[in-house]
Amino acid sequence: MKQLLLAVALLLVLGALGAGVAHAQVPQTVTFSARITNGGVALTGSHQLRFRLYTAATGGDLRWEENHGAVSIDDGLVHVGLGAITPLTITVLSGAPLWVEVELDGVAMSPRLPLRSVPYAVRAGDAGQLGGLQSFEFARAVHEHDAAYVNAGGDTMTGHLHAAGGARLGEIAIGAAVHGALGWPYETIQLHPAHNLRFAFGAEQRMMLGSDGRLQMAQTNGDCPTGWFCNGHFWDLTVASILYSGLAQRSDRRLKEDIRPAEGGLSKVRALEPVTFAWKRRTDPAERHYGFIAQDVRNVVPELVDATADGTLAVETTAMIPILAQAVKELDAQNAQLRAELAELRRRVPASSASPPVSQASRTVLAGLILLLGAGAIVALLAHRRS
Repeated sequence: MKQLLLAVALLLVLGALGAGVAHAQVPQTVTFSARITNGGVALTGSHQLRFRLYTAATGGDLRWEENHGAVSIDDGLVHVGLGAITPLTITVLSGAPLWVEVELDGVAMSPRLPLRSVPYAVRAGDAGQLGGLQSFEFARAVHEHDAAYVNAGGDTMTGHLHAAGGARLGEIAIGAAVHGALGWPYETIQLHPAHNLRFAFGAEQRMMLGSDGRLQMAQTNGDCPTGWFCNGHFWDLTVASILYSGLAQRSDRRLKEDIRPAEGGLSKVRALEPVTFAWKRRTDPAERHYGFIAQDVRNVVPELVDATADGTLAVETTAMIPILAQAVKELDAQNAQLRAELAELRRRVPASSASPPVSQASRTVLAGLILLLGAGAIVALLAHRRS
């Protein structure tokens, strides 16, 4: 019966292969040497050799197989490189115990030989702690963060990231003076002077802080005319109260089109119902305000009433000033007509006759003019405290 008397990886050969090569790649084959005899007589000549790796000394699962075909044997000695034909991958050499079975001329020899460690396997054991990556793929304790250490596909970390000297993300510097000297770099987010800071939710940009100091929210193109400097772009701004010393409303003719005269001011003023009221949520129970009810105004001048997303109505009280001005003009025109009629009546009456009394209609118009002028002054004051 053929017997496998000696099977050992040549440690000296493997050591010689690795000597003098700093960080050389680990050889991908394992040298197998043995002396084969048959009834005490060493085999000589060409013989068919096949090698297998099993998970047990007998039976077990087949993990790897390689056929070397005809191999020359001299005085029973055979030398082959396992893995030269069928690679010995890390899946095969996972670290679990394995046994080598040698098949000679179609007959499996016994016993199977346990697979032992060699110097490169010890080194590979250390590499196994790195998840299979090469040692140069890991950063030292002190290093520069360049492309060799950064996973472009994204990395995940837990805990806090502390950068004592600041950090840079693209053109955004945090706690570092990257784009110019800073007085307080440790508490500054700095961008390139030609770039803007944008905030987006999904694919939609919702806010931008421009390099020129502009703050833009819910972007609306064309709100700030070319050549103008606008500190902020806001489609809607909701506040509880504003304390200010001066307030100017943009009214440049260059911003307007389809300009038409205002009409019906007097009839609109007659239909409006000024009220006093108290807010439901207020700090002073005795505090009262003057204003209008938006639902009532909408029935008279719907253009002055807007609705928020939740249906709450708001009145543009400053827009009532032009309506009041038009109402005063209409009253003034009526008063001028009455004065002209009165003058004509006086001209027709003889000088010796007593001057006729002022008609009731004239008194009514004059009284209405006085009241309207007073109401206009009140609404102008209310415009500074929008209800």
